[in-house]
Amino acid sequence: MDLITPKQLVKANKYLQYFGGETLAKVLFRILKFNKLNKEYGEICHLPAQEFIGQVMEKVEFGFQVDDNELENIPK
Repeated sequence: MDLITPKQLVKANKYLQYFGGETLAKVLFRILKFNKLNKEYGEICHLPAQEFIGQVMEKVEFGFQVDDNELENIPK
């Protein structure tokens, strides 16, 4: 399953129709790495929401740190 296709990109941006249409959209896909995005999305799109978000964060290597003092500010 793809998140976006070159045809959808052309349909969403009318200027692409004048400057090469789907051929230019395919080139943009490679430059912007949308093809990689579609591949990664296809591997995890079937997961439930919480697992999906976890996998997205893992794939983009998203991390965060929380200070112990800040944890005390969270209401219980």
